[in-house]
Amino acid sequence: MQPNTFLKQLLFSTVRIVADTDDPKKKSIGTGFLVAKKINDNSQQIFLVTNKHVIAKADDTGKIIGKFGKASFSFVKNENNNPKLGDSVVINTENLTDMFLQHPDENVDLAICNISDLYNQLSQNKQNIFIRTIPIEMIPKDSEDFDAIEDVLFVGYPNGIFDIKNHLPIMRRGITASPYNVDFNGGKKFLIDAQVFPGSSGSPVFIKEQNLRNGTLRLGVENYFFVGIISKVFHRDETGDLIESVAPTSPTANSFSIKQMIGLGICEKSNQILELIELVNKKK
Repeated sequence: MQPNTFLKQLLFSTVRIVADTDDPKKKSIGTGFLVAKKINDNSQQIFLVTNKHVIAKADDTGKIIGKFGKASFSFVKNENNNPKLGDSVVINTENLTDMFLQHPDENVDLAICNISDLYNQLSQNKQNIFIRTIPIEMIPKDSEDFDAIEDVLFVGYPNGIFDIKNHLPIMRRGITASPYNVDFNGGKKFLIDAQVFPGSSGSPVFIKEQNLRNGTLRLGVENYFFVGIISKVFHRDETGDLIESVAPTSPTANSFSIKQMIGLGICEKSNQILELIELVNKKK
């Protein structure tokens, strides 16, 4: 497969994050993705972004209650500047949580890790990985006017599912369920109407620009905005109460078995990643 379109390239922008838990029979599985900040014409910074609750132990509300240690990241191998489907490079770590900088606001479920040096080291060791990054320029400006309902696309590993043979993620569609330009419940969040399953945590969300803008129909335009990151879900518990909780990272968790998902996902807005990049660079 030649990654010659944006959608094909998205298949190589995500990372499957698998962490050991206290239960040796269970793994925590989540989605990470790669964003890039251009430094100059010849270089860029590469960041791995995901949710806090993917890289650390958290309760159902998203409050961090502990650290993860052993974990792995999987990438498709690079062969002659093309993806070698079916061949992967697995990176292991002993200190998953400590690799990441978590957003200082406890209500923002985002974490980031600068992997620029790791990428260069892998290349030097001839462990070339085939990746495509999401440029921060795809993050919409505050002035961008979205419609009340927009089609969305997201990429990840729902229920831990992926193409095992080819090492590719799963792509899914939905619609916005709250106006993107309005902060849902006063936070930098918005809702999507889509089936969000364990493993979808950390999935990047995109809006396709093809609708009416300022009264003009833009025919044939297929630009995409990188608008958010899946973080939480709404579900009904055993009593029938509607609860907001982090999207589970373990499809076998006992708490998940009694939850009735209602098809609404809560997403962090992508512009908060810019804050994290600034914080990472200040810590240099």
